[in-house]
Amino acid sequence: ALSFNRMAESVEGMLADVAEKERLARELELAREIQESLLPARRLRHGTLEVRATFRPAAAVGGDYFDVFPVDERRLVVVIGDVAGHGLHTGLLMAGLKSTVAALIWEGYSGEELVSRVNGLLGDRRLGPIMTTLAVAEIDLVAGLLRITNAGHPPAHLIASGRCEELMAGSLPLGSARGRPAQLERPFPPGARLLLYSDGLVEAAGPSGEPFSYEQLSATVRDHAAAPAAELEAAIVEALDRHCADRALADDLTLIVVERDGGGDGA
Repeated sequence: ALSFNRMAESVEGMLADVAEKERLARELELAREIQESLLPARRLRHGTLEVRATFRPAAAVGGDYFDVFPVDERRLVVVIGDVAGHGLHTGLLMAGLKSTVAALIWEGYSGEELVSRVNGLLGDRRLGPIMTTLAVAEIDLVAGLLRITNAGHPPAHLIASGRCEELMAGSLPLGSARGRPAQLERPFPPGARLLLYSDGLVEAAGPSGEPFSYEQLSATVRDHAAAPAAELEAAIVEALDRHCADRALADDLTLIVVERDGGGDGA
């Protein structure tokens, strides 16, 4: 009888543990669905610009973030960020970053001033050190100009006028009082394409643990430099899937391709 009672108590405890795990799993699933709803559509057009995005979270709730802002007829702003870590805490920080950036953009901030203000607001948090990278790409169709402001994010790739360029702009991530964003400007004529991504792309590991790497990404971009945005995006994802085989991602992955139509000047 004593053995039976102990067994019954053990079963009851196991059932309670299972129910609790199922509840937590459902809560994480709801959090993931909410996070996904905060991200914009994966396909978007704004005048002569087309934006295509691929997003693959490594956990139920991740830290990657991107957003697209059609400020007016002549300007489009694309933002990509990465909050270090995974899980519900990281997802909440990502949501806070998204709302902060959106509010400042619609208030009229841009470029270095925008990123510096975001950095200042993150520095006011009382949650300890927060490692966050951010890149803001602003495209002016009338001026035919691209301006990228970077705070510790991986370098973008620009394909324009028959050239492929990796836009190197060294800077510290957000959250540092000494951090100052770096800024670059380049022509963005008809037919130009811009590639933005998170480090989950280049750090994605293959079966032997080797990363996809910046070098392999650059080689894929060069090999498909003449391809339109849809084919360039597909080529990068295909190369990544070949490299990773069936190995699961260790970090969130975001890939964005922005293309300006080649048939007009966008004015």
